[in-house]
Amino acid sequence: MQDMGLAPPVYYDFGDVRVPDELKVDNNAWFVYKTPGFSAGVLVLAGNVEIYSLIAFFENSMSTDRWEFVSSFKSPRTIMIFKKPDRRCVINITERKFSTLVEIWVAPTIKAESNQIQ
Repeated sequence: MQDMGLAPPVYYDFGDVRVPDELKVDNNAWFVYKTPGFSAGVLVLAGNVEIYSLIAFFENSMSTDRWEFVSSFKSPRTIMIFKKPDRRCVINITERKFSTLVEIWVAPTIKAESNQIQ
């Protein structure tokens, strides 16, 4: 991490989705549902972090936390999709004039999904 010039990453409400320390939670725009051993919802964060550094950070850290990369759309608004057997994660990164906005969506999957499109 130090090579990218970022402080050590942190975990917020999702115990297996790391976030660079430079991003701060927008306390007016998040929703997280928690039960013992499970959490889902959306975290909204913002910070003065270059978008390509964030993309590289999430590509590396999600793999480390055993998320499987599914696909991505890269542009001034970048969407990255990851999966685990019981959950999906969508990371939406948007460049703004003076900061970068990051939305991290985590949702459970339906058990019967194995018979459907993955």
